[in-house]
Amino acid sequence: MRAVWFVLAAGLLAGCAGPPTMVRPLALPPAGPRYEATVTELLARPMHTPRIAPGEACPVDDARGLSASPLYPSERRLRIEERTVEDGLYDLKNLWFSSGGRPGPIVVRVARIDGEGRGFVRLYYNAALSRGFAVVFPIPDTDEDWPSGTFVSGPGCYAYQLDGADFTMVIVFSVDH
Repeated sequence: MRAVWFVLAAGLLAGCAGPPTMVRPLALPPAGPRYEATVTELLARPMHTPRIAPGEACPVDDARGLSASPLYPSERRLRIEERTVEDGLYDLKNLWFSSGGRPGPIVVRVARIDGEGRGFVRLYYNAALSRGFAVVFPIPDTDEDWPSGTFVSGPGCYAYQLDGADFTMVIVFSVDH
């Protein structure tokens, strides 16, 4: 027990009052004409989200991981907590995860599928990855988490469209009060 106290006291005297604070590095998009050409092509793809009738049940897939996708959101049922941002959009926190093995840019866009409305995703710590109403995730070779917000105009049924170099995927999600 004395050894533990000695180590703690030595750490305090050395100015180490606790574990070091981790600062999340900013994920910068790779530079270069090839990367930019890929992003431009992904941004030009049309949206292919489903449409459902207003009032129809939102077909949310509640599976936690999407093994076919190198990028997926942690939540597919989001709740409005009365925190709005500019233009009257609600900022709903949602963590995204990427799995290593398929590096490259993935463009994410949002569409409301049960009526009028709009939405988009933004990374909280790197606005430089936003391109209009889309965000470009620069997926690395390793697993990563991406703190972000999904911004929507109100409750309803929405879809994320993910576009990568060799795939397009749609993930349906709901927003409730």
